Amino acid sequence: MALFSGITALITSGTSGIGRVTAVTFAREGGNVVISGRRQAEGEKVVAEILAAGREHGIKARFVQGDITNEASVQAAVQAAVNISGTLDFAFNNAGIELAGVSLAE
Repeated sequence: MALFSGITALITSGTSGIGRVTAVTFAREGGNVVISGRRQAEGEKVVAEILAAGREHGIKARFVQGDITNEASVQAAVQAAVNISGTLDFAFNNAGIELAGVSLAE
């Protein structure tokens, strides 16, 4: 039995880097995966990679285009994960945002 069999994960910023690798690894271990990100084309490519990695386990994967600074986008991503298996078991907020700030020297 795979380590994450029957588990559904939501991974933000899953179209590249750490998010992508985490999503593919999760699928390889039998987990269903929803990734979110801003770039549709990259999201679709990564979903194909995720599905290939988890093929032997029959996993499900989805991409939800959105921005984590937008509440409706976050809700859509969570709902997509719940729709896959009825539950969201794991969330990895891999996305980062920059806020305008004040220099420590000031």
